[in-house]
Amino acid sequence: MSTPIFLLVLGEGFTEAWYQLSKQEQDDLWAQVQDVDRRAGAVWHILCDSRWADESLFDWARDRVPGLRLLPPQSGRAGETRLVPLLVR
Repeated sequence: MSTPIFLLVLGEGFTEAWYQLSKQEQDDLWAQVQDVDRRAGAVWHILCDSRWADESLFDWARDRVPGLRLLPPQSGRAGETRLVPLLVR
């Protein structure tokens, strides 16, 4: 059995393209991300809005994946969806 890996996820916000999507399209994209997380066995432990403390960091989260062999590619789990171009880099 592999050792769980805890990830720190730093969110820098969204691009203008995200805000051009309808609420339904945004919800559909997040549903895709959640599906990829579920398939990878990821569990989100905490998600925090950090804009009040650091304007350069939109939010942060800590999640756990079962082990290295299930860790998605370096591009991130969002790479399996259309979400990547919508995130600020």
